[in-house]
Amino acid sequence: MCASVPALSVAYTTANRYSDLSALVEIIGGSFSILWPPHKIGVLYPEDRNRDSLILRFEVGAFSLLCAGDAKGNVWPHVDQAKLKAHVLRYPHHGGKLSASKDDWSAEDLVSKVDPAWVVVSVGVDNLYSHPSQEFHDCASRHTGRQFLFTTKGDISLQIDSESGDIQQESTI
Repeated sequence: MCASVPALSVAYTTANRYSDLSALVEIIGGSFSILWPPHKIGVLYPEDRNRDSLILRFEVGAFSLLCAGDAKGNVWPHVDQAKLKAHVLRYPHHGGKLSASKDDWSAEDLVSKVDPAWVVVSVGVDNLYSHPSQEFHDCASRHTGRQFLFTTKGDISLQIDSESGDIQQESTI
């Protein structure tokens, strides 16, 4: 943890889980919130930038999208749980393994708590890290009622009805 964090007036405790620190920005017809990192604190882990990766929640009408950046499994227990549920989850870290210890969230934890209808993974063909991970594939095989989309076959385009929250995948050329 960054040495300057204790000097700030807002300190992390398991009781507040940073829930009072998210930033809400209203945009035309909707809003987005910065769920992580806590914007009043800033960089918490300069030695591991993935732990400070942005987690954003977009809402417009009845639709919600959670963009998970490169956030690892050790970040998710500290994010405001009340703001996680979303229609679409842009899965973190190209589908890489989330959990490194028993206290970290796994792919199963994240997908179950966000409870999305659609999970989108941005990943290149033949990438150096063999993403998506086996942890992710195992999770996807258990959640057969959800749509899992991968960018290995090209761009992903979804048509959203913000009033109803309905989502349709558009065909790509």
